[in-house]
Amino acid sequence: TQKELTFFKLYTWTQSVYDYNNTLDNFMKGVDTPDLTRLYDQISSNYELIPSAEIWTENTIMSTLNLIHYYVEIGSFSSRDLPLLLCEQVLLILDKLQKWTERGEKGKHSTPFKFYISEMELENTYILMKRSGINNCVVKLFTINSLNISDKEFCRETENWLTKLSERSAMLCGNMEKERFKYFNTQRQKVRILMDKI
Repeated sequence: TQKELTFFKLYTWTQSVYDYNNTLDNFMKGVDTPDLTRLYDQISSNYELIPSAEIWTENTIMSTLNLIHYYVEIGSFSSRDLPLLLCEQVLLILDKLQKWTERGEKGKHSTPFKFYISEMELENTYILMKRSGINNCVVKLFTINSLNISDKEFCRETENWLTKLSERSAMLCGNMEKERFKYFNTQRQKVRILMDKI
């Protein structure tokens, strides 16, 4: 699992909103509980059971890498080990995504999965959920906050936009071996550059 990376996102949000003034190591001692770990594992397992498509850009992981670098610079880690672990977990996510993209399936149950690369930078993260004719849209804000929107008109416009965006994007599943290899290697290089700085 990559729970430390999730705790790091919670930590940065807590620092920004509540002026939490301590290291990530101490923060994790307070939140790394069996209940929260169980919830994390449940969310992760459920995601692998839901058919999905993701649209990334060349810079999707940069927000996470920039956060790690910033908090290294301001002394939020008690040693180099933890930020390096976070980078390793980003690499594990990239490895998993690449395997899913190669197969066009994710998880143990071979759930359908599509992975697109867009040349257009996305201002926010949008999640469109479709279930039994009911659409719901989530707009991610400020690392972990989000707006949950069920307005039919907004969801319809979001679906149309995402559909058009996916049509203009490169799908890396299937026989797109060269493009897939190039994309994921470029992303790994960004992580390794940060690891060298740390």
